[in-house]
Amino acid sequence: MKRIVLLVCLALAGASMASCSESDAKSSGGDTPTVKVVLGPASATLPVYRALDQDYFTDAGINVEVTTLQSGPDIINAVMGGSGDIGFTGTEAALIAVGKGLPLRVVAGASLTDQTEEASTVGVMVAGDSSISSFADLAGKTVAVNALGVGMEPAIRASVDAAGGDGEAVNTTVVPIPNMIAALEAKRVDAIAVLEPFLTLGAQSGLKTIGDPLLATQPDASQTLYVATSEYAEQNAKALESFKEALGRATEDLAADADLAPDLAAKHLELDPALAQAVRFPRFDAAITSQQLAVVGDFALQVGNIEQPLDYDSLIWASS
Repeated sequence: MKRIVLLVCLALAGASMASCSESDAKSSGGDTPTVKVVLGPASATLPVYRALDQDYFTDAGINVEVTTLQSGPDIINAVMGGSGDIGFTGTEAALIAVGKGLPLRVVAGASLTDQTEEASTVGVMVAGDSSISSFADLAGKTVAVNALGVGMEPAIRASVDAAGGDGEAVNTTVVPIPNMIAALEAKRVDAIAVLEPFLTLGAQSGLKTIGDPLLATQPDASQTLYVATSEYAEQNAKALESFKEALGRATEDLAADADLAPDLAAKHLELDPALAQAVRFPRFDAAITSQQLAVVGDFALQVGNIEQPLDYDSLIWASS
């Protein structure tokens, strides 16, 4: 259970400020640069582990050193402070950070939000015998979320409004995601907002899903990505191109072989092998477009998490 807790800690994270310092890629033996990559314990990072296992980074001409931190803000702080060169984080967290003035560039994509309910890795769940059957029914009910004002909480309210209910009438309370199923079964809340692997664990416990609030509000959008500081990107274009090349190669492997993700999750994220076979994995995608960022940014602007529109085209790094 401890490792399962770590798998969800990046969800719905906001961004915090940090100071910036110089962080050049350094050689580690010969002329091969070393890139410090900071990951979170999330399944969207599996292509990095695939690239490491298959020596794709070495083939592309870089050494990659991986460290793991437990939240998006911690990872952004590490990148800003120079202890990491490239960091994995939620797209919303990155955009909030940029909106606060942090000089970050998007290096590559990691995962996209879902396109169908059947593939959703996020959902609002209720008891199997609950009368709640749609988002509209959540008005006047209490929903457990793991953070207020960001991530799924504003998405749930918007989904209720879109379904003809009153989003402002939804009562939300903060509950750690690993404790949500127990809270629902104890009837302390009427619904819970969870993500994998708890979506699968909830279904195995007899809970039912009424919908994916991110699918309802931000379909086919960037969900997680990789960032670097503008300074690092300007000074280390070759290293970033190599990172993107290897990451893209590994992402293609995962797309081509459905058995890879469960095996990698069991090996590198220490997920129970049986559970790893049952859960849904995100849509891995190393490419990223300004439109995919804009969907998230426009919703963040709508709910007040950023104050003005961002220049998404210039936010995405590309070698000159």
